[in-house]
Amino acid sequence: MNIIDVKTGTINSKRDIIVNGNTITSIIEHNNRNYKAETIIDGSKKYLIPGLIDTHAHPFLPLQSSLAQFTHFGVTSILVPGGSSFNSDTFSDLRKRSMDNINASPRVKHTSPIFTMRGAHPVKTYTNNKWIDGETIIYIKDSLQIKSVIKELSKTEIIGIKVIIEDGPAPPYVDRIPQHYLNLIVEESRAYGLPVFAHVSDIEEVYMAEKADVQNIMHFVGVDIDWKDDIDLINKIIKKDISWATTLMIDKSFLYPLHPEWLNVTDIVKVYGKDSLNSLITPEQIKFSKEFLNILKIDYNIENPNLENLIIPQVEDLMILYEKGCNITIGTDNGNDFILSGYSVHEEMQLMELGGFKPKDILKMATHNGAKMLNEIDKLGTIEEGKFADLILLNKNPLESIKHTLTIDKVIKNGVVQKRIDNK
Repeated sequence: MNIIDVKTGTINSKRDIIVNGNTITSIIEHNNRNYKAETIIDGSKKYLIPGLIDTHAHPFLPLQSSLAQFTHFGVTSILVPGGSSFNSDTFSDLRKRSMDNINASPRVKHTSPIFTMRGAHPVKTYTNNKWIDGETIIYIKDSLQIKSVIKELSKTEIIGIKVIIEDGPAPPYVDRIPQHYLNLIVEESRAYGLPVFAHVSDIEEVYMAEKADVQNIMHFVGVDIDWKDDIDLINKIIKKDISWATTLMIDKSFLYPLHPEWLNVTDIVKVYGKDSLNSLITPEQIKFSKEFLNILKIDYNIENPNLENLIIPQVEDLMILYEKGCNITIGTDNGNDFILSGYSVHEEMQLMELGGFKPKDILKMATHNGAKMLNEIDKLGTIEEGKFADLILLNKNPLESIKHTLTIDKVIKNGVVQKRIDNK
């Protein structure tokens, strides 16, 4: 088979991979067949890439359905940075399901519940009765509370602390988290070996994140970089090796109700069901999308607001960041109706290609760079001996077009071929 080296963007052709248990034990030339195997998968004329990683995912409930959708589309690892449905019991259930080799599920890593200020995002944005202080949300009160909560959280199976900096995302705006609280959260988290994942929505919040020495920035949507005035900030981000998740699908999701053809795609219909998809587009959703376009035109001076005019300028900034050495990762922030579990990772990658990124660089972001953000680069993100056998076998070459990542023949996680969905 043809193995894609995502670090270099090259193909190693005529190779065989030997998997023992959940691990890649050997990668050898195809003609060297001095081995026996219980199961042989014919990858002739096909292309093998590492499993994809969504570095910002909020699985829908019921969990098994959403997790199976991720796996169907080759997303073999996800990071869940909190959410209103996620408390200690839900996280425990996610971890248990993530290691299930019978029922399809990606590997799941998760942060702490979300640290935020009372009355701020996301509680003010997504009002429901699931936001429970100390369980699904942590309202920051004072320095002593920050220290004690992080100490207790360090005893759990989180991989980091999630904190909201933003003052929006829409009027009426609230006060951002005070800088001294943010600094203390990072300081205390670092003492326990926990990286901080910071939610931002504009360039001022990126300044705050960098000043506090956060290790990960969780959104690019809304960040407008002035490459003259902000260059010192960007250079500091590169020097500190801060990872940055994209989440451009947030913007595309706002436009979905005006583009029902985006849902009329075979890959989506057979997984999510035609009736279920058709029910998503309501008069209220259409009204919201039209209002969003007006905001883009009036407040952001986009004369002809459409997907291309909205996405391309953001990707152009991401390209400069990437070329300077920033560890850009692919994240979708799925959680609303139009960011679909699994499929939208491919949409996110296609938005990057729409803006000018080469497929080889997008593949690296969705695999190697994601594994680096999760501090799992020794186990995930590339096809190498000693790493987990999380793999996708494709019928077409993804280096020619990133859309070819949807030509999936098989998904393998933990050395096991995963069952895929077909609701036809």
